[in-house]
Amino acid sequence: MRFSFAFIFVLFIQNILFSQITVNNLFSDHMVLQRGKMIPINGTSKAKTKIFIDFNSKTYSTKSDKSGNWSLIIDSQNEGGPFEMKIYDKKSSIIIRDILVGDVWIAGGQSNMEWFVEGSNNSETEIANANYPEIRILDINMK
Repeated sequence: MRFSFAFIFVLFIQNILFSQITVNNLFSDHMVLQRGKMIPINGTSKAKTKIFIDFNSKTYSTKSDKSGNWSLIIDSQNEGGPFEMKIYDKKSSIIIRDILVGDVWIAGGQSNMEWFVEGSNNSETEIANANYPEIRILDINMK
């Protein structure tokens, strides 16, 4: 009896561990998706698993390949939000919250781009008057 319980427990844990769905690290709470463009999303799961994404009242689906990689493209979106995105299979899910659709700007190349407002003229006034909740920053360290 002990052996069969242990065996079933191991199978149960293995099923949980290997059915875990993931999404690319660029996709997270508070992100901004580019408006007016198709949106590619990718991740991993168990091989040959059907993956679903619910976003902005529409469901998209794909199937992971034999290595467990999956990708799909979400239709072009108009600006708006906040939205939630649910990425799921039969056994697990990821919910990404507070997503905005708007303009994404990529800036790079200059050391002064990391200038903090505290070092600017009238910084106390600028900080006190700042109210831009829809501006989101993703800092990727390429060093």
